[in-house]
Amino acid sequence: MISMQDNKWGEIAERECWSCRLCKQARKSGEIPHAFEPNELGRRQALLHLRQFHEAAYNSFLSMLPAVDSSLSRGNLTSHNAASLSPAGYLQQAGEISIESVSIATTPRHSIEAERSRLRRMNATPEAKRAEAERSRRRREQLTPAQRQADAERRARKRQRAEERARSRLRRAEASPDAREREMKRSRERRLNATEQQRKREAQRSRMRRQNATQEQKLRERERCRRRYEIQKQQRLVQQATSVSALEVQPATPVTPVSDATSPPASVTSDQNTPPRARVLPADLERRNQQLLQQQAGLGQQLRSLYASLSLASRVEL
Repeated sequence: MISMQDNKWGEIAERECWSCRLCKQARKSGEIPHAFEPNELGRRQALLHLRQFHEAAYNSFLSMLPAVDSSLSRGNLTSHNAASLSPAGYLQQAGEISIESVSIATTPRHSIEAERSRLRRMNATPEAKRAEAERSRRRREQLTPAQRQADAERRARKRQRAEERARSRLRRAEASPDAREREMKRSRERRLNATEQQRKREAQRSRMRRQNATQEQKLRERERCRRRYEIQKQQRLVQQATSVSALEVQPATPVTPVSDATSPPASVTSDQNTPPRARVLPADLERRNQQLLQQQAGLGQQLRSLYASLSLASRVEL
């Protein structure tokens, strides 16, 4: 067993558990210190933890072990004797027990299951939430110390991801128009230069996001699409009105016969000496368009008032 004399592993109470003193010194404010039960499983988990998180202490621990005869065959020994002769036996058994229970799956199926669980928790009734909380409490009571530590680290990572998402959302909300324009350009270039595999992966993510979206998210996405369509519609109307105004402002060019083109009259030569007409700017076109719209609205109001007066006069005559 890793003893107290090396000043790295301390005995809290041998009948209760063993705890890593290095982790306690580095993480005094930690939620759960690394603790292991005083049995064979706890010893394997302790060796595995020492190998994963404290490499220098693990190497010094290996150097203190006696030399192992390599001629011995591990297949001819029992698992206990093999573990007693070499720490690799402990690490192998620890890998079979501890790593499997502590490791977190990152497969797409696990992500889909996590998303379904999240939606189920969001749509759960108060009675279902209380029952789930009771099941979670009983499950946490049955966890080993290493599993409790892994659960605490998972919760810490989850909080960190949530804080990072909140910071990113705040940064996007407070970004300047120039920064937003640059980000849009970068995103557009990234989509244009993406490989076929990246596009398929992004399409799959979008499909799963739409499939697992809540009702609130669907309404928000629908409202965003509606606003974008309204903006595009207004832009098209402005462009059409601008083009119509430009055609109205543009003067009609007279068609001159070919015979006149060879010998222009004196009036044409005198017009060549006059300065050219000023260019029509887009602002002038926009102002002219607004004036035409106002005139149209005024004419419509006058027509409505005229129809109202005529209908009133006809009623009085009757």
